[in-house]
Amino acid sequence: MRFSPYKSKVLFFPFLVFISASLAKPIPFSLKRGVPEIEAFINDSIKTSLIFDTGADQVYLDRAFADSNNLLFGTKLPVRPTSGIDEKVEAFQIFLKSLKIGSKNKKLVNSVIIDLHAIIKDTSQGLPDGLLGSSFLNNHQVYLNYIDSTLELIENDSVFAGQKAAIIPFIRNRHLITLNATINDSVEAKMILDTGASYSLISPALAERLNVKDSSMVNKIKLGGKVTTANVQVLIRDMSGLSASVNDVQFDGVLGTTFLTGRQLIIDYPNSLLLIFPNK
Repeated sequence: MRFSPYKSKVLFFPFLVFISASLAKPIPFSLKRGVPEIEAFINDSIKTSLIFDTGADQVYLDRAFADSNNLLFGTKLPVRPTSGIDEKVEAFQIFLKSLKIGSKNKKLVNSVIIDLHAIIKDTSQGLPDGLLGSSFLNNHQVYLNYIDSTLELIENDSVFAGQKAAIIPFIRNRHLITLNATINDSVEAKMILDTGASYSLISPALAERLNVKDSSMVNKIKLGGKVTTANVQVLIRDMSGLSASVNDVQFDGVLGTTFLTGRQLIIDYPNSLLLIFPNK
């Protein structure tokens, strides 16, 4: 799916947060495919383009990219099929000598090889080389700035001290970041925060409760009773594939780029917190 830009009115309810952070140089990202895409380096020298994807559990590389860069030599370990919204695809695992994102260079990185064209339906902008998922992100606070199109991997302490932010706890269902939301002031929903989704999605059951149709606007989505976004464009999709991948936990939808655009936020993986800052 490809993201079509639109304007959303964002209503913010401030809370004071004191956190510690040591920031590296901001990493620019592109939204040309509708989701954050960053430059990275594999094995010190192979330049690659990866989708920053909180909905992915692993680091994934497209099989054609891996093959063309001679990454498929040596042992290939079979793994369970990878699940997307609509389809499963066969996969196997390799080990990268290193993966560098900004100033962070992680050694011996597990990477799952899949055919991305099987799970990415809109290829009009071409395919990325891979996905950067939670196995790389788990020990970090990640600052995402959709205004300046930058992200930062935060380790240790103190740049945001004293700044205002709404602090919203989340639950991890395996790798999926799950938030309780209130839609249109009255309907409660369990939503996944997915930076790798270009659109926000809702299940057919939730669409019926909201009386909305595909590609229409939801008037309000509120997180944790603290932060409200108005006029969020949504698509209706079956969530059963995602539910099956995490022991049949039932999800009502996905918050993607159409919810996140225009925001500044920190995904605090170690403490299971989402911090949303007011716009500049």
